[in-house]
Amino acid sequence: MVKTEVFEWIRTGQKTIELRRGKAKKGDETVFQCGRNILRRKIIGREEGNLIDVLRKGNYKNIIIFRVTTVKF
Repeated sequence: MVKTEVFEWIRTGQKTIELRRGKAKKGDETVFQCGRNILRRKIIGREEGNLIDVLRKGNYKNIIIFRVTTVKF
């Protein structure tokens, strides 16, 4: 479950990167749910590493921090 504001950012494309813990694979699907609303997004890229290494000057505004493996959709 995600907050309504974050759900809208994802739905409208304002946020395109999420940090998660675990082993997401390119081509997998990620699911975001807010109440009865559900979004499914295909993972198009993945990066692993320390948080400071994953955060870069050009992408930090697109990241929603939930856990810790970068997932692009």
